Amino acid sequence: MVGLLTLDGEGSLTNASTASNNGTIQSGLRTGFYTVEEDCTGTLQVILPFPPFEINHYLVISEKGDSFYMIGTDPFSVVTFEAKRLR
Repeated sequence: MVGLLTLDGEGSLTNASTASNNGTIQSGLRTGFYTVEEDCTGTLQVILPFPPFEINHYLVISEKGDSFYMIGTDPFSVVTFEAKRLR
């Protein structure tokens, strides 16, 4: 998957992405929510218009906020991501 994840600083997000799902290319704009704790850990949830209707992640922020790493926390999820801040 490739995409642009935009965090608004208030706990909401948009995710414009393109992914291959068993060889079928899917593009879309999704919304969701995130939290960040004082220790630079947090959660991120992307809302989907189809089952399972949401995907949940655990995240860790690094490089003084310039990047973060995520791993899916749902039983069916086998994804990890690395994200970098665009300036």
